[in-house]
Amino acid sequence: MQIIENIKSPLAEQISEFLSNTNIGEYHIAAIAPDWSARNYYRIKAKEKSYILMHCPPNYQSLDSYIAATEFFLDNGFSVPKIFTNNKKYGFLLLSDFGELKLNKLINIKSHKTQKLYSLALDNLIKLNSISTTNYNFPKHDFEKISDGFTLYQTQCLATKHHQEFQKLYTKLLSSLNTEQTVLVHRDYHLDNLFFLEKETGYRQIGIIDHQDLSLGYASYDLVSLLQDARRYVTIEEQQQYYNYFTKQIDNLDTDYFALEYEIFSLQRNLRIIGLIHKYIKEKGRNSLKHYVATCQKYLGQNYKNPLIKKIIKICEI
Repeated sequence: MQIIENIKSPLAEQISEFLSNTNIGEYHIAAIAPDWSARNYYRIKAKEKSYILMHCPPNYQSLDSYIAATEFFLDNGFSVPKIFTNNKKYGFLLLSDFGELKLNKLINIKSHKTQKLYSLALDNLIKLNSISTTNYNFPKHDFEKISDGFTLYQTQCLATKHHQEFQKLYTKLLSSLNTEQTVLVHRDYHLDNLFFLEKETGYRQIGIIDHQDLSLGYASYDLVSLLQDARRYVTIEEQQQYYNYFTKQIDNLDTDYFALEYEIFSLQRNLRIIGLIHKYIKEKGRNSLKHYVATCQKYLGQNYKNPLIKKIIKICEI
């Protein structure tokens, strides 16, 4: 018997057609709580094991980027869900299931393991940053894409009278970044995209999901994503501890430049998330996301050193 729980047509029929071409046998399928994108995830419980079905509408994003990133991570020894089969017409991927132990959930249950779990997540990130980019042709997380985060905040949250000055300041700020994107970045490296895999060892104990935006970019971006997570407030003291753990393991690091880069992406990412939440509330009624704004504002209230960042925050009235 195949049971498809609370999934509407025509998606239910498409799922049934897709799964009928696999060998999983009888199954029960139910939706998992949605993330912040147009992708949807479903847990399939079959006789012998469980799977994850990812649905990414073809008009939203091709599956090609997810498949290419998965191949990269597996080839380099990382723990990511394996792809059993796909259907690009409907936008389906049948994936292995990492279970329920997201780092965010595990930290809430076992707070005494917080430091260990963050250290493992940082080790994973250090490993990713150490891989030579010479043989890979992933897209660049360049100035245009970074600017999109500021533009999103500007259009969703900022009074029109401030637009010109805001744009002038953030453009000048981004000119401080190196022009070359030198490391591979996940681009959404936060606790809800990381799982603890008890049977693995070392950095492989961190299971990574939602990795389709793998890009050439800046090392501090993923670090900010992890240490300034909107879903869990990380104190300034904790941030400094984990920041030091990370930077001490990076060879030939220009510490002054890296500190500036970290501040820039702290500003950009938190403003982008605030803008995205306002957009989802307006367009999709996702009021449940509203409380994340306060966490981002707390991060933006920290003591930035860069004068341009201070001016931008003043304009934003945070």
